[in-house]
Amino acid sequence: MQHDFDLLKKMNDACGHCIAKHEGKVIGYALSMLQAFKNDMPLLIPMFNEIDHVLSGQNRRLNYIAMGQICIDKSYRRMGVFRGLYLYMAKELSNEFHAIITEVDSKNTRSSEAHRSIGFKVLSKYTSNDQLWEVIILEI
Repeated sequence: MQHDFDLLKKMNDACGHCIAKHEGKVIGYALSMLQAFKNDMPLLIPMFNEIDHVLSGQNRRLNYIAMGQICIDKSYRRMGVFRGLYLYMAKELSNEFHAIITEVDSKNTRSSEAHRSIGFKVLSKYTSNDQLWEVIILEI
């Protein structure tokens, strides 16, 4: 997914993104996305619709933040940066939000395992654009 600078800035102004740096170099980032931005990224509308559907079926009202994207520089993977970004994000957002929700392509086992290792659980699975997605949740 590609984001233009203006949208990234608007998202950041609404809820700050998390950035990991080492010796002045950005080595990872986690993009925070409020539900208010769901119509700004057409590819993510199915995810938000699925989340709304599942939560309403459970009669749950949940104030959540969507993980818009998390990326770690290849040379810094398996060093705790991924975990550190999520733990920092959860700590910083826990007063305002109940959960972090995102989706992972079910074929992306590396990402699924990484998310599960820090406590994410599968909320639901759905198909969009002939792809099976796992909607996952980390309650904070």
